[in-house]
Amino acid sequence: MKVKAVEFLNPEKSAHIVVPEYLKQIYLDLNYHLLSKNALLKKITIFINIKILRKFRIIFNFFWNQKFNLGEPSQHDIIVFDDVSFRTLNNIFSKQNYFVLPTRVERIKEVYLSKKILLYMLRNFFKRSLKQNYLCSLIEIIRPKNIVTFIDNSTDFFIIAKIFKDRNIKFIAIQNAHRYDIHSQNKNIYIPNYFVIGDHEVEVFKNNSKNISKIKSIGSLTATVAKRYFEKNNLQPKENLYDICLISEPRLGLNFDFKRIHQDYNVQECVGLIANHVLKFCEKYKKKFIISGKADIDSEKFKQAETMFYKNQIKNYNFDISFHKKSGFGNFKNIIHSKLIIGMCSTLLRNSFEFKRKILWCNFIDHKDTKSPSEGICTLRSKKFEDFENRVLEILKLDYEEYLSKIDNVDAFYNTKINALKYLRNEINL
Repeated sequence: MKVKAVEFLNPEKSAHIVVPEYLKQIYLDLNYHLLSKNALLKKITIFINIKILRKFRIIFNFFWNQKFNLGEPSQHDIIVFDDVSFRTLNNIFSKQNYFVLPTRVERIKEVYLSKKILLYMLRNFFKRSLKQNYLCSLIEIIRPKNIVTFIDNSTDFFIIAKIFKDRNIKFIAIQNAHRYDIHSQNKNIYIPNYFVIGDHEVEVFKNNSKNISKIKSIGSLTATVAKRYFEKNNLQPKENLYDICLISEPRLGLNFDFKRIHQDYNVQECVGLIANHVLKFCEKYKKKFIISGKADIDSEKFKQAETMFYKNQIKNYNFDISFHKKSGFGNFKNIIHSKLIIGMCSTLLRNSFEFKRKILWCNFIDHKDTKSPSEGICTLRSKKFEDFENRVLEILKLDYEEYLSKIDNVDAFYNTKINALKYLRNEINL
């Protein structure tokens, strides 16, 4: 059944978003702009705001809110490309000889201006965008040995890495989240050194070797940073706290993530079915469970949207969603306190292997971009509750080593032999 939807422009009128109709009031409260139901008027409104006015707004806001530095940045051995997720990436640097380079216009708060920068931008004015020329000019001045990003799907990173491919600069991308087959099919992708979570990515990218010179599976940086955080704070796993942890995966933007899948499948219905199966199983067998929320605990409206998403899918059971402060790695706390982690295709399922936790990847959509990295006891395609019930009972009976023996290739999920944090520290620090 097709999801009834409403369409908005975001508060800045810079993006078009389609969400389920039952979330309409929440998005209105978030100051999103409701679009007309008239197809022609809606199309004109989107075109004017996103294709035309958006650029003027960006330019105006950029210059209005900027601090201008009539100088140049100093030289550094390392450039952090894109400051998003820097809190995690920062853990790999043993010394402060790095320069954080924001690459998103809305996050650039200080603009360097010098004769050298302006001349570079003028010489290359017709070759690439103004922003890319600016970033390239800073790289020329900083003269780094390494450029590192945790945003491994950044188009700016791909373009700039290719521009400097003949220079003595090592471009490194670290996988941030589970990547689907569509990522490997991106014609613009160019990553000289790519450090990924498991052998799944190595296999997926093997036909793209011209644009990825080196790819190595090392596990998850985020998971190893979380593990180190827990060790430093003496957080010990409570083995009997929960039998099952359900990873919340609300797919609210019908035209964003999973857009290609929403067109052919009712993704929300499949996510809801997983939740209903978990709650039914736990009620039947008196098991303790937790639903690990996606929204940050301080994001009141998005917490409401996530809760409403599940209330729209779950009709016969009472439930609460555990929200947390993301900086405290709350999702990972829920994982280490649980015996079995269940979800559809969240990166957290793969990261659970860092903590030696069993998972069940419920591929109820059976699309190539939601498939499990490997087959075996860890994967379930059947939507029938009886098959879900039998699989969960089987997994709960097994100890961790027995469970691993029933997975075709656990290394495809996660490289359990390497500590990503230690490996990257040795690889990057000079």
